[in-house]
Amino acid sequence: MSDAIQAFQIDHGLGVDGLLGPEARERLSEDLNTGRYPTTAGHTGRGLPLTA
Repeated sequence: MSDAIQAFQIDHGLGVDGLLGPEARERLSEDLNTGRYPTTAGHTGRGLPLTA
């Protein structure tokens, strides 16, 4: 797994240590949550937003 983390860190200009520390975790969270929207049930999802 550290190879994947190192590649992620390199791709995002972070310090490369192969550990998912606070900075890498925050950036990963931002990447994963980009484009999410709230559903009518209050959850988040991807794809087409539900219309009310």
